[in-house]
Amino acid sequence: MKILFFDPLSGGHRKKYCEDFLNELAIQTRSNMEIGLAVSEDFDTTGLDKSIRIYKLKNKVRPGNLLLFYIKYLKSLIEVNNIFCRDKYEVLHHLYLDSFIIPTSLFYLLFNRDYSLIGVLHWAEMDSGRYDILYRLFKRAERFLWFQLIKKSKFIIIHGEAIKIKILSGLPSELKDKFYFLPYPIGIKGTEFIAKEKAREYLCLSQEKIMLLAFGGTRYEKGSDILLSAISKLPESINIIVVFAGEEKHFTREYFDTKIKEYKLINKVILRLGFIKDDDMQYYYSACDGVILPYRKNFLGQSGPLTFAAKYCKPVIASDVLELKHIVIKYHTGICFIAEDEDSLAEKIIEFHDNLKKYQNNKFKNNIRKYLSISSLQNSIKTYIRIIGMNNSL
Repeated sequence: MKILFFDPLSGGHRKKYCEDFLNELAIQTRSNMEIGLAVSEDFDTTGLDKSIRIYKLKNKVRPGNLLLFYIKYLKSLIEVNNIFCRDKYEVLHHLYLDSFIIPTSLFYLLFNRDYSLIGVLHWAEMDSGRYDILYRLFKRAERFLWFQLIKKSKFIIIHGEAIKIKILSGLPSELKDKFYFLPYPIGIKGTEFIAKEKAREYLCLSQEKIMLLAFGGTRYEKGSDILLSAISKLPESINIIVVFAGEEKHFTREYFDTKIKEYKLINKVILRLGFIKDDDMQYYYSACDGVILPYRKNFLGQSGPLTFAAKYCKPVIASDVLELKHIVIKYHTGICFIAEDEDSLAEKIIEFHDNLKKYQNNKFKNNIRKYLSISSLQNSIKTYIRIIGMNNSL
C-alpha cells in the first residue's frame, strides 16, 4: 500500500506529532507500506525515518487573512494532487483537516477526485459567539460541505473520545460509521528527563518555590488573562510561581506587564515570552511541579501541553472543557476547575499547593503510566493499521 500524508501547517507540536506518527508507522509497516509526506519547504525533515519519501511544496500556508489562507491551501492541495497521481499513491491522508474543511470539500467537489481519502480531526467545532444571519448562512454552507467531505472520505480519525462524541452528536446517523477514535499518539522515545534542580538552575528559576508552567503561545482561548486574575486572588502564604513560556499571540508582553503591575504579581509571575526551542522545552517541563491549562469554554480540542505534562509525569490543573476534563477525570492526572472562573481556578491552585505530595507519590505515577500506555505511540499506530485493515477496500 502507498499512502501520501499531507500537513500544510506542520509546525510547533504538530511537527512532533507528524514525525512520531510517520516514524512509528514506518517501523511497524516496513515491508508492506510505502509512505510519502508532502510538507512546506521550511519543514525540517532530519527527524524523519529515511524510508519516508519527502515532497517539499512550493506554496507555504500560514494563518492570516482567511481568503488568502484558503487560496494558498488550495494551491498546496493542487500540488499534492499532482504528486498523488504522478507517483501512483493509493491513499491520501490529511494529517490536519480541522482548519481546512471548507477548501478541502470545495476541491474534491469541483475536481471530483475519486480516490481514497483519510482525514484527522483534532478539534470539535468551536463556538465563535456570532449569531447574525450572515454567519448562520455561512455555517449552513459549511455544514453542507462538511457532509460532502465525510461522504467522500473512506474514514475520518478523531483524536479524543469526548471530541468524537461531540462531533457525532451533530451528524446524521448514516455518516457516523465513517468515524474512528484513535488515542492521540504520545511518543516517549527521545524524552530526556532532567533533575528538577538542574532544570531550574539552567532556566535561572527559584529552587524554593512551587512552580506551575503555562506553556505555549498566548492565544485567546488559552486563557492567560483568566490565569493572571486567579493568581491575584491567591493569599500571600501560597508559595507558588507561575511561568508563562511561549510565543506572544493575542496576549502580548505589554498586556502581561500591565496586568502584573495592576495585580502586583511581580513575585508570582515569570515571563519567558518568545519561541521556545525543542531543546529548551524539556527543561521547562522538568523544572515545574505542575502544568496549568486555563483554556476557555470554547476550547474543544486536544492540548499539546496536556500530553507533554503526561510525558514528564507532571500533574495538571485544567479547565473542565470537553477532552481536557475527560482525560483528567478518567485517568486521574490532576485537578479540574470551572472554565473561565477565576475563583474556581484560584481555589484549585491552593488545593494543589496544599496537596503537592499527592501528585508525587507512586499512585499518581501509576495513573500517568496507565494513560501513557493506552495513548502510547505504538498502540495508536497499531490501532491505525487495524482501522486501515478493516477498510480493506482502500
